Formats: sequence, structure tokens, C-alpha cells
Amino acid sequence: MPERARVVCLTGPRRFAGEFRAEWIRLATEGHTVVGTPDLGVADGPEAEALAAAHLRLIGMADEVRVVTDGTGYIGEGTAAEMEFAWRAGKALTVTHGVPLLMFARAVALLSLTCDADGCPNRGGPVDDCPVYRGDEERA
Repeated sequence: MPERARVVCLTGPRRFAGEFRAEWIRLATEGHTVVGTPDLGVADGPEAEALAAAHLRLIGMADEVRVVTDGTGYIGEGTAAEMEFAWRAGKALTVTHGVPLLMFARAVALLSLTCDADGCPNRGGPVDDCPVYRGDEERA
């Protein structure tokens, strides 16, 4: 009986459609089972929510989650949330185009952290919205 193929779920900003296609083909020709949700042009509403939930299920089934980028480091909030989900599920996280995983770790951490600065109008909100954490204001 043949060995089970590694299941790789592709994720990343949909603006990198060419990179998605190339990575899908590369991984499939190496013998991996590649999964992910294609860009179906659904931006919001119930269909978008259903597709997002389906993508999280695919991440849950995968052995590895590969973040597709163009090398600039851009990932976006949705991709960062999917990375956090994968990380919490204990999935292997890899990236394309040589972007250091440290950049992605920062994005994932920012989603998880909340502002605790005394007197900040953003207290309890995400740190990336906090003027104190961004350095716009002095910490009280």
C-alpha cells in the first residue's frame, strides 16, 4: 500500500493568484495532496462566511499550512487569522518566496494581543490599533 501523501493547505492573500497556482502545481507534482479554497469572487455575506469556515476545516485536515506570498511580507488580517488558527491547531506553518517566518509570527501575535495601557482609549482592543503600542503616544 502506498504511503499517505502529505496534505498541504494553501492560504494567503488572494491577490497572489499566480503564486497560488504555481505553488499548487509545484506541490502536486512533488506528490503532495494540495487543498485550499479558490478565489470565487465572494467578498462578504453568508457565502463568504461559509467559505471561510470551509477553509478552516481544510486547515484542520492538513499536515502543513503553506502561506503563499509574493516576497514583500504582506499577508493581511484574514491570512494572519488563518495562521493563528493553524498554529493553535499544531500545524506546521511554512511560507513561500523566502519571507522569514518571524514576520508572520509578529502578525499572528498582534491578532492575539490586547492593549493594556492605562488611560488608552483603545484599552482592551487589539494592540495594532493602539496609539501607545504603535508609538504615537507615550505609555502612561
